[in-house]
Amino acid sequence: MERKNLSKISSRQIRTKLAANVKVALSSFDESGEILPSIPVNNSNCDEPKEASSGAASSLPGSSSSVDSEDFTFPRSPDCSSSSESDQEELNLVQDLVEWSLENNVSQTAVSQLLKVLKKHPCFASLPLDSRTLLKTPRQTQIVDVSPGQYVHFGLVDGLIRSLQNSSSNFGSVIQLQVGIDGIPISQSSGKQLWPILGYVCDSGTAPFEIGIYCGKQKPGSLNDYLRLFVRDLKQVLLQGITYKNHQIQVIFNAFIADAPARAFLKCVKCHGGYSACEKCTIYGEYIERRVVYIQEGQSVPRTDASFRAKLDDDHHLGETPLTELPIDLITSFPFEYMHLICLGVVRKLICLWLKGNVAKFRLGGKEVNEISFRLYKIQSYVPSDFNRKPRPISEFNRWKASELRQFLLYTGPTVLKGILPDPN
Repeated sequence: MERKNLSKISSRQIRTKLAANVKVALSSFDESGEILPSIPVNNSNCDEPKEASSGAASSLPGSSSSVDSEDFTFPRSPDCSSSSESDQEELNLVQDLVEWSLENNVSQTAVSQLLKVLKKHPCFASLPLDSRTLLKTPRQTQIVDVSPGQYVHFGLVDGLIRSLQNSSSNFGSVIQLQVGIDGIPISQSSGKQLWPILGYVCDSGTAPFEIGIYCGKQKPGSLNDYLRLFVRDLKQVLLQGITYKNHQIQVIFNAFIADAPARAFLKCVKCHGGYSACEKCTIYGEYIERRVVYIQEGQSVPRTDASFRAKLDDDHHLGETPLTELPIDLITSFPFEYMHLICLGVVRKLICLWLKGNVAKFRLGGKEVNEISFRLYKIQSYVPSDFNRKPRPISEFNRWKASELRQFLLYTGPTVLKGILPDPN
């Protein structure tokens, strides 16, 4: 008998069908525990019961023909199959229930109620009674105080192994690791924020995994306390590798993925608005028209890992970062990321100059702005579903997301700006 995939069935359907089948199964037992001969047992390997009169069968509860007892297959009892087959079926059922509850985001209360219904049948006596046991929810979580908040460390090795298990790619004996760190506000009504440390195995096709998460009203006050457990795990992994399926796998660090404020925080250097804030060279900024710009003539000296660790540029450093304990290049391991540098940086700045720039130099008039917004509106129906968002009026560019700015730069912008912006020649 073909067994249906529980992950494709809604929680309401599975509860209804299982309740009906359990009712039929329970009706086959009398008070002494003997199986009544009038109700056939749903097991092809068991001995077929003797025929009974249709009147006796129809008088029993749950024997209506409207109940489709073939929709689900119950695990076979030890009396009808070998112990190894029964154990394997129980493991498969448990795995199916776990995947179904996670993929469909079923609440723990609903899963616990389902387990209570299943345990009424002897075939499911080995199932746990609570969803926390089924999902193996940790009973205790080690919380570390990191002023002014708290930090939870999940571990780097466990996350790497889970990524390898969930990936269909063949990595051989080497994998590359990326780490992303950034601050995230929990909500607009609360001052609390999260600073997660996320890991990602390059070219694995799997989702990023949590290495550690900090929660507090402000960002971590002590960088050493915040990164201490992470640096310990990463240093061990880079030097010793990991063991997966009895094979030694070398881990190569690829990059830290972070925006400009987060990079400055992690490296203990001046933020991007400072005079000696450039992370790639020793150029010194100048204050012009209420902002710091870098227009120094001549070739600047590129920063190197050795010069950074030796702090040859005192104006660039604000303190000692714990990342110096790692065997990585602290310059090339912090690339400039595309989203903030190009989409939220250059593209938004250009639109701001077109709409709100100095009139004496260049600014689009109201007629041109309305024409651009009208063209964006007209092409909404032609934008395929591959894009996350439809074009919005250019007057709302301050609320555009990075994906909208990228879409404007690469796809819609060259079309809607044709004939409006002056010819550069």
